[in-house]
Amino acid sequence: ATTRGPITPSHVMVLPVKHAPCFPACPAELKAAIQSHMEAIRKMCQAAGQECIIWERWIPMGLSAANHMQIQVLPIDQTSAHRAREVLQTTVREVLPKGKLRRIQAFSDVADAINDNTETPYIYFEIPGDNSAKGRGVERYVYPQVEEASKIPLNFGRQVACNLLGLEDKVDWRACSDDRETEKDLAATFRQQYLTFAPGKKPKKK
Repeated sequence: ATTRGPITPSHVMVLPVKHAPCFPACPAELKAAIQSHMEAIRKMCQAAGQECIIWERWIPMGLSAANHMQIQVLPIDQTSAHRAREVLQTTVREVLPKGKLRRIQAFSDVADAINDNTETPYIYFEIPGDNSAKGRGVERYVYPQVEEASKIPLNFGRQVACNLLGLEDKVDWRACSDDRETEKDLAATFRQQYLTFAPGKKPKKK
């Protein structure tokens, strides 16, 4: 789905149709489906000569309707990809000085970082890693808001992404809202581009 107040026109979300509060709370089958779509969008970006930054922010809200998982995916250029780790670490130091950004091996490791307690707020990132003979890797990080850790701002994921792209004026999504027709056009464009890469789609024979 396209996101409200996109940072760039290609900024999208991966979210389940049925209610799920956060990734660690999802059943295994749903986790696999979500990750397959995340990987498909990454492949779509790479086919266009881009990379992407992905984040999930989980902060339990009082209203259960507000506790719906949203995984943000933002395509970025190769120059920004090289700077992603530095910008992420710098923004964490500046905004979340009392906690620790942990590097993990898999999205599923978030559960360990929050001690299997889905009442614990966290923010998770996937950023482009180093280039190798096999291509560019993916680095995964989580900041769990445990014990005396700094509180995660609601817009922290956007702040990291905007700092990376030099679009600091777009940290507040409300300042980036499009009209309904523009939102429909962006959604239609994404669906057309994604169709080839969507899980279960076979590549067309030449």
